[in-house]
Amino acid sequence: MDFRGILLEMIHSVDGSIASSFCGIDGIGVETVVLDKDIDANEAEVEISTMLKVIGEIANNLQAGNIRSFIFEAEKFNGLLEKCGNDYFICILLKPESNIGKARYVLRKYAKMIEKEI
Repeated sequence: MDFRGILLEMIHSVDGSIASSFCGIDGIGVETVVLDKDIDANEAEVEISTMLKVIGEIANNLQAGNIRSFIFEAEKFNGLLEKCGNDYFICILLKPESNIGKARYVLRKYAKMIEKEI
């Protein structure tokens, strides 16, 4: 499967997208597309997988069940993550003024596509 093609299609579906990635929960990237040269894709993959683990532990402590997705908003960009199966996730990074609702819809759509392929 051409994961790069899926990520490119996804990133071009949401105005203001700056990067997208398909990674293992261990932080090792399967494929990443970066449109903003100021983003270090490898570092982002590792840091985001760390966030996923920490949030998973919090959800476990609260007996909330497994994390399926989460969103973070920061000064320079926003990030949305969606689990793909048990061992992978897909994420998209956006400029702050981007439409998070549309990005969430698009991310879920493409996460399901990837999940069928893994």
